[in-house]
Amino acid sequence: MARKTRTAKPSEFGNGAQFYQSDREAKARKKAGGSSTEMQDLIDQALSERMHSGEMTPQTSGRTKANLFMDSLKDAYSPERRRSTNKKGNQR
Repeated sequence: MARKTRTAKPSEFGNGAQFYQSDREAKARKKAGGSSTEMQDLIDQALSERMHSGEMTPQTSGRTKANLFMDSLKDAYSPERRRSTNKKGNQR
């Protein structure tokens, strides 16, 4: 009998992209409140570099930063946030 393949279920976020955020990053996002986290700063820096090099327009860069920030907030504060578990079923 052939094995049935499983497909990943995409997250329902504003920009339509699949979004993944680790539990550690979600906790950092909650702790930071409205300010940015270390990971957010690194992503913003990379987007700014692409904008200044001409690979991305300022509008696209700003829109991407805003979508990423909103998606990370939605994921961190989502009541359905799935927690990763180890083989024994304990939360990590």
